[in-house]
Amino acid sequence: MDTPLLDDQKEMSATIVESGKILLAVLNNTLDISKIESGQIEVENAPFDLIALFDSIGKLFAPKVREKGLSITDKAGGGKFAFKCCKLHSKWQY
Repeated sequence: MDTPLLDDQKEMSATIVESGKILLAVLNNTLDISKIESGQIEVENAPFDLIALFDSIGKLFAPKVREKGLSITDKAGGGKFAFKCCKLHSKWQY
């Protein structure tokens, strides 16, 4: 195929790639938990970007949320972060 992707196709492709990365991370985490339980690995504290994690999760679930006529909004502040789902009243926004 030598035709460029439409915007929707680009978004779906990016979601597929991101979903694959998340699935790989879940599998690796499952293996790590097995190693922890068997005493083969030690847990360490490591910094990570919680806001970026939630943003990634929101993007992953956005198509299904849209399909159900819902929207995802996020609220960060005071060290707290939460997702809120609600019925759409106008144009979809993420």
